[in-house]
Amino acid sequence: MRLARPRTLLGIILLGLGMVTLPLLIAVGRAALQLDELVANSEAFVRESIEVTEQNQRLASNLKSLERNARSWVRVGEPDYLDLYRRGLTDLQNIGRNLLALPQDKLTAGRLQVLIESALELQTLLETETVGSADTLRRDSQVIGQFDFMNAAALDVDRGMRRLITTKLNALEEEARRSQQSLAWQAAALIPATLLLVVFFLFLVGRPMRQLDRAISELGQGR
Repeated sequence: MRLARPRTLLGIILLGLGMVTLPLLIAVGRAALQLDELVANSEAFVRESIEVTEQNQRLASNLKSLERNARSWVRVGEPDYLDLYRRGLTDLQNIGRNLLALPQDKLTAGRLQVLIESALELQTLLETETVGSADTLRRDSQVIGQFDFMNAAALDVDRGMRRLITTKLNALEEEARRSQQSLAWQAAALIPATLLLVVFFLFLVGRPMRQLDRAISELGQGR
């Protein structure tokens, strides 16, 4: 079974142009797909980085507010401070859920859980002990010690999340380098391939053009 070949000069020209441009179109399409994937990964990385920074800042601010309200409740005994602590604890749990929804390692997630559980334990302690007692100094020191532990856990969470961001940034940079190298190799391979196709195209078109020139010459000579 013989393959169909173009029988007109226009068909041969179109075939040659298609052979020359097809590799270029394929290379451009692959490059566009690689760039789209790289851009999508970069956008996702930026969104995650912003979210991590925002939630860590909220976490640090929330812990300061919790400590202030807890110590005020221990020293003064005003119920409003205990209510503020309860509301701040609800915010802390929401922040924890937001952070747990982000990519992270098991160690960071564990430290975040420990932090929230410590805040809940402190709430129970504040609600059960008698306020305004003579042992206020001891209870205040106990609250301070609890928040020192919680702040240390929050710092571990912040470091763990930033460490993950750094790892992702390195992976993104490596992906960009691989894409750059791939595009460079494609461009280097296209140059000789395109030249070969052009030579083949000229050879393909040259024969019918010579036949046409000879036919025109013979026609002019009456043959």
